[in-house]
Parts: sequence; C-alpha cells; structure tokens
Amino acid sequence: MNGWNSVASLGYWRDDNGVVHLQGAASGGTIATAAFTLPVGYRPVSNQNFATIANNAFAFCVVQASG
Repeated sequence: MNGWNSVASLGYWRDDNGVVHLQGAASGGTIATAAFTLPVGYRPVSNQNFATIANNAFAFCVVQASG
C-alpha cells in the first residue's frame, strides 16, 4: 500500500498464545501512511506505538485499532 515495498519478509503472524507479531522491513513508501492493513482478529483493541529504526534514526510504528 501507499508505495511501500517489502524488502525483508514484511508481514505479520499470530503465535500459539494469540500474540500478533510484525516482522520484516519496508522501503519506498510515503511517510506516515500504512504499509499494509491487518485483518480483523489481528488488530489491537487500541492504537499501539512501537519504537523502531528508519533511515538510521529513531522512528516509531503505529498499529491502529482500525487495522
């Protein structure tokens, strides 16, 4: 979505305990836009923010309750 390209197995999965994991890396997209939308059942109850690295600097990833 929004011009993002997977460069390292970008995706998500749910473990045996029901915890959803995000993985991989993306590039080329528009900053502050979604790389993908999580399906119902994989979405958090409320928005979640996670620290990450982008362009060798501190950044954050927002996982929204809307997917």
